[in-house]
Amino acid sequence: MSTNYYMQQKPNAEDNGLHLGKRSAGWRFTFVGDADLGVVDYESWKDVVCRHLACGLKVVDEYGVVQNPASFFRMAKEWGLPDGKSCVDFSGGGQWLDKDGNSFYSHEFC
Repeated sequence: MSTNYYMQQKPNAEDNGLHLGKRSAGWRFTFVGDADLGVVDYESWKDVVCRHLACGLKVVDEYGVVQNPASFFRMAKEWGLPDGKSCVDFSGGGQWLDKDGNSFYSHEFC
């Protein structure tokens, strides 16, 4: 079982919005990164999310449930610790761990 998270103007929008990442049982949270935009670690990822929150967007899961930002950030950092797999545990390119071991993936995934 997994859950994707997005930035959306309103829950259940037809357009999923900006994909933030995914949590899955047995895995660490996988953050969506973009080296071209400078989103390469947790701090730069959180900065982008906070800027979108300041513009009125909301963190929404794929089921349309609005997430409390503080709870979402905590969940993303702690999900799957201490021994969950990370996206770098499989091949295919476009994935990395930041300096704190957070798992990033640069391609769209479901």
